[in-house]
Amino acid sequence: VGKTSKPLSQREPITKLLDVLLEEVIEHIRPDLILEVGAFEASFSQKMKRNYSKSTVIALEANPRVFEHFHSSVERTGVKYKHIAAAANPGIVDIHIPKIIAGKDMPKVGRMGSLFEVGLRDSVTETVKVPCDTIDNILEREVFDRGCIWIDVEGLLKKVIDGAMNTLPRCEIIYAEMETSPVWKGQTLAYENISRIESMGFELIARDCQKWFQFNALFLRKGLAKEIGLISRLADFNTAAKSLFLQD
Repeated sequence: VGKTSKPLSQREPITKLLDVLLEEVIEHIRPDLILEVGAFEASFSQKMKRNYSKSTVIALEANPRVFEHFHSSVERTGVKYKHIAAAANPGIVDIHIPKIIAGKDMPKVGRMGSLFEVGLRDSVTETVKVPCDTIDNILEREVFDRGCIWIDVEGLLKKVIDGAMNTLPRCEIIYAEMETSPVWKGQTLAYENISRIESMGFELIARDCQKWFQFNALFLRKGLAKEIGLISRLADFNTAAKSLFLQD
């Protein structure tokens, strides 16, 4: 088996390392607003609210079936759990909820769903209309100056960024899922999204290798890693991640 074709079970430890690094960065910065976009059950948001009770923590979920399933339990934790899709403009949009992806049946309450149509063969989706708005509008009344945003939006990263141009200058951390090969029709790919985020004053400091076509990327405001003394910690992460990936 080639090094680039490792199964998910062998990639997960690297993602866990990245999650730990993200939490360490958050502990250093202690953001006053934490936003999870494409939250599903909002596990990240719930953990952040437990750890940083004075911070505003907001989780957005576009899939109405997922929102209905989780909203009661999430809201009890103090997280503001909202049924809305983040997009470049406000309005009503179609969300495509997969029933079958590449010939595989999807769970009724599943993680996948996008405003883009799925681009993989042998796939079937259900289309539902949902409200959408920009991150700038959603956060319009929130007072903060050290934001952290987790974005997992199935190919919609560019549109989310387009609607967050007033918000991102007040953020220190961006954690985003990206694809190197298209899953959704019309989506932008990793190299475009990285370039866009870096042009806004961030730098990519670490990533995992979640799947052969997909990874999570951790960005910090440019110069911040050095400012808060994380350079040696980043080197440790890279050494450990490389060691794990090269294991037979």
